[in-house]
Amino acid sequence: MYLLNPGSMYKLTVMNMTTAAIEQTDAIFRAALIFEWILISIGFGETMLLWYLLRYTNQYHRNLAMIVEQLPNQYFPSLLARMYMIYKQLTISNTADLIEDQGFLFAVWLRNSLLFVAFYFAPFPVIERCFATLYMHDYETNKRRWISYLLSTILYIFAITSAQFFIFGSSNREIHIFLITGFNLIAFGLTFVMERYNKKRYSKLRKNVNSDYSLSVRAQLSENINSTLPFKVMCFSIAFFASLCTSMLHVDEWTESQTIRNWVYMAFNFSCWSYGTLVPFFMLAYNPLWQKELRRLGGKFCCCLCPANRIGADQTGRKRPPTKVKDTFGKNCNVEDAEHTTIYFSQLNADWNAPTEQKKRRERKNERLSISDAQAQSVITSRSISNHSVVI
Repeated sequence: MYLLNPGSMYKLTVMNMTTAAIEQTDAIFRAALIFEWILISIGFGETMLLWYLLRYTNQYHRNLAMIVEQLPNQYFPSLLARMYMIYKQLTISNTADLIEDQGFLFAVWLRNSLLFVAFYFAPFPVIERCFATLYMHDYETNKRRWISYLLSTILYIFAITSAQFFIFGSSNREIHIFLITGFNLIAFGLTFVMERYNKKRYSKLRKNVNSDYSLSVRAQLSENINSTLPFKVMCFSIAFFASLCTSMLHVDEWTESQTIRNWVYMAFNFSCWSYGTLVPFFMLAYNPLWQKELRRLGGKFCCCLCPANRIGADQTGRKRPPTKVKDTFGKNCNVEDAEHTTIYFSQLNADWNAPTEQKKRRERKNERLSISDAQAQSVITSRSISNHSVVI
């Protein structure tokens, strides 16, 4: 008895190598599978690095980091399942025998179920930022781990349930394209709403000179504002790749040609690899702490490869040059590494308590008026002295 029935299961992305052998295109598809296997191996290392950066750097709030961790968490078993599928397709050329292999079918089911987790991922980090705005007064001090656990649970339940309807359902698969695209576009639009709301709140608090907001609250508000740009890029890229990939999954309903299906499946697999590879690069481009950590790891790796250079560098005993960093509001500053925290919060406090533009214009106007009054008084005094001398 089959645990997974190949007759009722939608075996998406499984190439028909029997047809390819008859049409003498099997060599091309085998080369593509081998190349994909190499790319997946490289992507596995990148995913491990992404997991390390999320786990051991403090770029994000812990709730947000835990939700973003679900991207590499589902990617690990998904990559392993895909590598096993490639191995089976390269070793079993007869497609009829291949789809009867329960281990192969389980790998197909696991990989395709986890793909939907990646497709539905984008809205959940954005929802966490909504909670960060709602609980801004104590979000830094009160952990509220239930937010990350709740959102991660909803993500897996909703995505995997949707995947089962897609894999084992016989009709209405088109609705998944609209659901995935719609969810990601809503998340993309919500980032603009949150950015406008936080900037409006920031401007209002800046004008209120009697504001009693603590420094941690101000830092959280600044983080909410500064995190909107990378999340806009991430949501748009996920929406693009998710819509592209899900549209290819309906090729079975558009054509009966096994050759066309094989080419579309190959494009689908490379699109999934591009999604898992490019999205972390987009995240890295807007994370200065990640970039600094990568430079540190690269330096340690180079020192391990060249121990002579490491010993020579240690013997010089030179003072490390100041590091160029940016404060919360994007201004450049050069500080010592040991003073990053002190400088950061001092600049944040100074920027927050700086007078608004309206107050600055009022002060400049009062200063000009005082200078004009002083000049007029000086002229009147000189005239009085002159008139007095004439009378005498």
